[in-house]
Amino acid sequence: MGRRRRGWLVRVVGACALCLVVESAKAETSSVKDTTLLSARASLSHYDLGPNGTTAQLTALGRFAREHAGQGEGDEAKFLQAAVASDLWFIAETTGDAQLKAAIAGSLGVEESALSSHLAQALRESAHGVYKQAAEQALAALQASSAGAERSAEDTRSDTLLLRNTLQLMTGEAPLTQLAQLGQDPCAAGSCSPGYADLDARGRRALARLELVSAADRRLLIAAKQGDPLAEALAPTLAGLREKLKSVRVQLTSRLGAELAASAPELDVPLPAFDAVFVMRGMDVFQLQLPAAQLGDGGVSRTPAEQSAFPAKPLVTLQDAVPYARPIDELVSQAKQLRNGAAQWTVGVAVTPGTPTLLWARVLVSLVKAGATRTFVVARNAQDGLVTAPVHLVQTGYADPVPNTELKLRVRLGGYTVKLPSVTQDIPRYQDATGYHFDQEGLKRALSGRKLRTAAVSYMGDVAVEQLVWALFCVPPLGQPVELIIQ
Repeated sequence: MGRRRRGWLVRVVGACALCLVVESAKAETSSVKDTTLLSARASLSHYDLGPNGTTAQLTALGRFAREHAGQGEGDEAKFLQAAVASDLWFIAETTGDAQLKAAIAGSLGVEESALSSHLAQALRESAHGVYKQAAEQALAALQASSAGAERSAEDTRSDTLLLRNTLQLMTGEAPLTQLAQLGQDPCAAGSCSPGYADLDARGRRALARLELVSAADRRLLIAAKQGDPLAEALAPTLAGLREKLKSVRVQLTSRLGAELAASAPELDVPLPAFDAVFVMRGMDVFQLQLPAAQLGDGGVSRTPAEQSAFPAKPLVTLQDAVPYARPIDELVSQAKQLRNGAAQWTVGVAVTPGTPTLLWARVLVSLVKAGATRTFVVARNAQDGLVTAPVHLVQTGYADPVPNTELKLRVRLGGYTVKLPSVTQDIPRYQDATGYHFDQEGLKRALSGRKLRTAAVSYMGDVAVEQLVWALFCVPPLGQPVELIIQ
């Protein structure tokens, strides 16, 4: 085997099999006189997915390999058959082309159900000599794509899987949470580049995932333009994926700052996609504009590019001093304008410590009156990130009956009362050198490990709002909102 032919084989390092063939065709050696192999090399510079296209070459390569077993040309034909067939299999899997998959199986003489394992074995058998690195890379790509898994390699298969899997996450339940689980935090080392510094860890990981997808998409476009036959064959499918990805706007989460009420230990609950988030600070109600990101032709765009926790101007400043949880007319009016007639409207409410609990309750009631269909209490975690607890408001002073739930948690000035079907437990405040404190550790112990389906939380009107928020986040996940009793 000539030096030039050896070169094109060892340069593969995970690229598609056709990238080998193009180089091979340029480096024909005098030792190869059989027109079958020469013709196969030349024709494989483009994948023809028709009935008599590239799959027919697989049959010819297999026959040539058997006729030249033990010879260098036979080894080349065997490797090319396995590598090209694995590319075609990936195209069939990605595009859902059942006819192509059947044609591949027919050309190789195997059952469709055994096609992946047959290709894997053929690549293992070719993983020796100058074909070793290329065959092992092709095998790794085949195994990853068979499982729908992603690899860190920057090749056509890995980049395609990255786009496809990300679209599934972005259009599924809780896209922010799903994206964040697969993204790496670019600020983990302590320093943040512009565009990341105002986000919490979950928001940063999700944004980093989108940046990764954008880079993969650019590589796929370049690969198709440069003649990568796998990227060319996938181009129509990738164009469809690209347009769907560009149509999805992903809501991110900000660092809310230490001034907001804190939550109990963070529960791993997917974040909702909010339509609006409101923050209370004293008598002022602000609308927090959560950042969002979207893929586009020029990369990932963020709106807004950077932001602080609070806007400069409040949406509403409360003026009256009504002594009960009546809706605030001005806030109801403003919220209806924001809702703009939407049938479904998901809102969150955060609050700073020291804000009167009654005003917090009035804001919640106002948003429900304005048409909120899902309501979440918002708090910060230890990393100043955003966490949420779903609530359903029960106004027992009006027509709403007191709900019959498995857990009834009462937050009193003197501590907590926990009522469960078999036990009632009072958890009083404790005193130390700095004064009286709620026994938060005691409440966590009382509720830890409980498997509950329903829960209700009530409170005395003089309880500090931060204590009530903290207690709400101690309730274990229910799969449905906590009944928040507004009296």
